[in-house]
Amino acid sequence: MPADATDPNGAKESWLERLTSSGAARLAATPVQNSPTDPLGRPLCDWTWRVIASMVDVVVFTVVVTTVVRASGLHRGVAPFVELALAVLYLGAMIGTKGRTIGAWCTKVMVVDAETGQPATMSQAMLRAAVQIGCLLTILLFFVDCAWPLWDPRRQTLHDKAARTLAVRTGSFATMLRPK
Repeated sequence: MPADATDPNGAKESWLERLTSSGAARLAATPVQNSPTDPLGRPLCDWTWRVIASMVDVVVFTVVVTTVVRASGLHRGVAPFVELALAVLYLGAMIGTKGRTIGAWCTKVMVVDAETGQPATMSQAMLRAAVQIGCLLTILLFFVDCAWPLWDPRRQTLHDKAARTLAVRTGSFATMLRPK
């Protein structure tokens, strides 16, 4: 496929312009009809975006926490408990104050109250974080928690169900690609 193409009027069009003016970009930015939504009508986040957001969070959190914990000189027996506590604080504080973590921000995912669609409260966020980190402690629960949105009609994980929250999409990468 050529890098630049000529349209019927003879003007050159870059690959990015072709992508953003195509139906594919508009389709990616539009929620599928009859897809589940939150109480305010926003599309629920699908499993793929949740996994990508979690992977970004794991990388960011691991780099920061590993650096801090190693620099602090904590005893090896205490360090894992400190890391777990910091994980709960990171997830809870970010979702409780901003509605999203760094990974969720990168993927345009937001955590909201399942009943109202409003941003999750701090108590919901801390409960959600504690259950999420608790699920990490048992490998079977971790996989069940991660896979649950694949068959759940509201696309909730177990930690979403415990805290009565939903993950919604607040935008699309296709909208970021469009030229201004």
